[in-house]
Amino acid sequence: MITIYEPPVRNSGIIGGKFLERTRIAKPGSSPDKPVFYGPDDMYIGSCVQIFNHRFIITNADEYVLRYMEDHPQQFSGKILILLDSVFCNTCIFIVPCCDHL
Repeated sequence: MITIYEPPVRNSGIIGGKFLERTRIAKPGSSPDKPVFYGPDDMYIGSCVQIFNHRFIITNADEYVLRYMEDHPQQFSGKILILLDSVFCNTCIFIVPCCDHL
């Protein structure tokens, strides 16, 4: 399940806040008959996810998320766990729009 909050950016013309309620999101290009959904292995700092023709980059995670990932390594690939070692932050998870146009 995914919930997306966009951080407010002053004078950008875009209102921050909740972009998406908690729901499952199919990956782009997956079949409607057998959708492939985003999972924990797709969510890491620096990843770009495409949701309803909007691209988002995960830029940060709070301590709860980082501890969860450390406590449940079986849900994440080794690559993501290595990234965890190089990340230290104290803010909540932020997902910001990519600047690429679709």
